[in-house]
Amino acid sequence: MRERIVELKRAQKMTTETLSKISQVPVGTIKNILSGESDNPTLSTAKAIAKAFHVTLDYLIGESDDPQPVIELADNERRILSFYRSFNNEGQEKVYSYIQDIVSSGKYKKDYSVESHKEIS
Repeated sequence: MRERIVELKRAQKMTTETLSKISQVPVGTIKNILSGESDNPTLSTAKAIAKAFHVTLDYLIGESDDPQPVIELADNERRILSFYRSFNNEGQEKVYSYIQDIVSSGKYKKDYSVESHKEIS
């Protein structure tokens, strides 16, 4: 686990302090893991660190080589996925085609510009 944390911190250019803030795991605990002083952290600590890096727990502890980012879905996203999975191939292709049309139109994209978030005076 120590090696994976080091690798992920380097890849994501994340400091121990930032990892602590994101994961809500105390800096001292993370430093103990990184130094090898603690080689068997609690499950809740490992889960919090994996979540902070957006990887699976299996990847973090070395049981898998596939980081498979963890994607948390909102309730409406789960319902949409459930509907999609209930369709046959033709239905799924139609849904996919419809989504492509909506995306390519640009009409429904969220506006993340700074201007759109300014308060109106």
